[in-house]
Amino acid sequence: AVSPDGSLVAAARNDNGDPNLKTDFGLLDGRTLEVKERFVGHAKAIVNLSFSSDGKTLISVGRDGEIRRWD
Repeated sequence: AVSPDGSLVAAARNDNGDPNLKTDFGLLDGRTLEVKERFVGHAKAIVNLSFSSDGKTLISVGRDGEIRRWD
């Protein structure tokens, strides 16, 4: 997911090559792609990331059935 102003990118991490293990995601600088922060909270893979229209909130959806709001 890319923030509305393009300054941030949210991406699920997949270190082991197994899509079922993407249980955390990083918030990256939109220009350099440097990881600014990492978020953990889902028990199973993250299947969707989306920024709010003002870019201040990020929503993550996991295969664990949870929807999480990150401010």
